[in-house]
Order: sequence, then C-alpha cells, then structure tokens
Amino acid sequence: MGRSAGGSGGCTRRHGVAANAAPVMALLCALLGHAGPALALTPSSATVIPAIGAAGQGTAITALVSGGGEKPGGTVTVSFGDGATSPPVTLADGTATVIHIYAGPGSYGVTVSYSGDDTFAPSTGIGTATVNLYP
Repeated sequence: MGRSAGGSGGCTRRHGVAANAAPVMALLCALLGHAGPALALTPSSATVIPAIGAAGQGTAITALVSGGGEKPGGTVTVSFGDGATSPPVTLADGTATVIHIYAGPGSYGVTVSYSGDDTFAPSTGIGTATVNLYP
C-alpha cells in the first residue's frame, strides 16, 4: 500500500479498489483533510443562590447559569454537601431549582456542576445551604 499521488492529506489508496470508487475516495479524503476549525465555546458562570431551610423539610437549592448575555441551556447536577447528588436537571431560562431534604441542621457546602451546551462551556459554582432545626 502506498500514498496516492497528489498528496491527499494522509489518505491511502488500497490495491484492488474499483476504478469507479476512486472519485468517491478522493472526495472523502478531501473532506476529511479539510475540516474547519473547532468552534470556541463561550465561558459560562454557575452560581448557587444561598438557601435556608429546616431539617426534615424540603430546602430549595437554586442554580443560575449565565454567559455572554444569553441564557445557557443544558443541565446542572447538584451536590448537596451531605453526600447526596441530584440527577441532571434541565435549565429553564438559565435557572434550575431542586428540592433536597437535609436530615439535620447545619451549614452545607453546595456545588453545582453545569454540563455546558453547544454554545457555552461547562462551569462549576459553590454556595451554602443553611439548615435549621424544624420549628
């Protein structure tokens, strides 16, 4: 096997290829050899709104994702700071809210991980959930 004439960008010609397949192979090699540059993703910023709740009750954790004046799409995953993690939650207008029940009072470090989308790069935000005794 040798390189085909004309420098086809690394495509090889195999012996025994039907003559009528050569133009198709040449087109394929040309397309693969001339791929355009990858698009750069716009930076995003993930923020956790500080939450206050009561132990044994649902605490609303809200994540905001922003970037470049537009509202990012995609999903966020929330780590609640007590060992539990949410499944991916779809953003609506750059916002997602999940409810979590904390077993006891305390201050919990909440981490939101944004997946990114076709326009925006992934990002992570950290915030706090303050959980009080049930009144």
